[in-house]
Amino acid sequence: MNDLLLLSLLLAGPQHGYALKKRAGFISGQPSMHNNLVYPLLRRFVENKLVKQKATAGERGQTRLMYSLTTLGRRVLDAECERLQELVRAIQIKRVMVTE
Repeated sequence: MNDLLLLSLLLAGPQHGYALKKRAGFISGQPSMHNNLVYPLLRRFVENKLVKQKATAGERGQTRLMYSLTTLGRRVLDAECERLQELVRAIQIKRVMVTE
């Protein structure tokens, strides 16, 4: 689920890892997602060409890695969201059948 959350945050546009970590933590209810969760996912996304990475200069001259969703990443995210929606529909149907 964390992977879909991170990919979906990139729909808003390119972001650096720290911003993604903070936003994901806020949305998930975990004040700060661990680095050992966020950065390995981002590396995997880059390796699988779901996300592209670009080095940029930060405010204090340090290098920051910006991440953005690729076309393939968008397709994968859309497919996974559709799959989850189908799962939710199936669960709702089961619940209706059980309560009748």
